[in-house]
Order: sequence, then C-alpha cells, then structure tokens
Amino acid sequence: MAKSRAGQTRREDPTSRASLLRWGGLAAIVGAGVSLLTAVVPGLGTELAGTASLLYAASNIFMLLGLTGIYAHQHAASGVLGFAGFVVAVFGLGALGIPGEIA
Repeated sequence: MAKSRAGQTRREDPTSRASLLRWGGLAAIVGAGVSLLTAVVPGLGTELAGTASLLYAASNIFMLLGLTGIYAHQHAASGVLGFAGFVVAVFGLGALGIPGEIA
C-alpha cells in the first residue's frame, strides 16, 4: 500500500515492474528451495520416486515463473542479447524437465 498526497492509501498495480520483480524473485527462490529439498532429503530418489518427480516438476515451474518475472521487469534494458539469454535459459529449464537421459 502506498500513500498518495492527500494521505489516502492506494493499492499498487499488481502488474507494475516492481511487482513483477518481487513475484518473480519469490517464485525463483521457492523453485530453488524445492529443488534443493529434493536433492538433499535422503530416500526421496529411491523410495518416493513419484513424489520426487512431482517436486522436481514444481521446482522447474517455479523457476520458469521466476525467470519470466525477472525478465519482464528488465526486458527493455536487456535488448536482443538479453532476450536470447532468456530463451536459452527457458529451454534449458525445459530440458531439465524431460524424463530420461538426453544423449
């Protein structure tokens, strides 16, 4: 909530650049945390393989949302090279979500 000149509170636009950065950053942090959790917790990979797969999928989705929010915040300043990096990062995260080996 922000204060206007008359002292009235007004709501911040949820699609503002600052909001996109906040939500994108939060999504990236949640995605990284879930990914770390699935990598560190013993037994998740063997006994609960289905749960681990779901957690990895959720992690990738959150990280994709984070990348999108952060890129949306600074797309005007990043130019063509920034867009190319964003596309490579999205396809890289998408490749991580493909089951099995990529050979």
